[in-house]
Amino acid sequence: KLSNVGKAGLVTSAITLLQIVPIIFTPSKHLSNYGYDIGTMHPDVQSMMLMIIPIWGLMGLAAVLMRLSIIVVGDKASMSASNRGAVMTYAVMMGYAASMKTSVTEMDSTKMTIQIMVFFVYMMGLHFAQIFDDKKRA
Repeated sequence: KLSNVGKAGLVTSAITLLQIVPIIFTPSKHLSNYGYDIGTMHPDVQSMMLMIIPIWGLMGLAAVLMRLSIIVVGDKASMSASNRGAVMTYAVMMGYAASMKTSVTEMDSTKMTIQIMVFFVYMMGLHFAQIFDDKKRA
């Protein structure tokens, strides 16, 4: 039987996996979905971005796989620690997305707002799952 943290972790991890795949395999298309044309950059910057963006996606993939393995093992202390880290990660990603939305005027503001809202929903879902589990244990 999964705890609330385990359930919330499985849901957010599954959805995150779907979001990470295009970042890893088609980074320029991923950026273009947000209205940013990587072709307008200097060729050296293009090369760097096309190298860095998939690495960022692979880091996200590693984090998701780590969380899934912790959930499968079922150690509640590890799940709680991983969950708290994920909540902080989503909070930071919201800040990054908000910074990009305001500083990179070429980006589609509406799509950036939607992405920020997705991070917020993930963060709050994981946060309240943690609270509910902690209340059960108390």
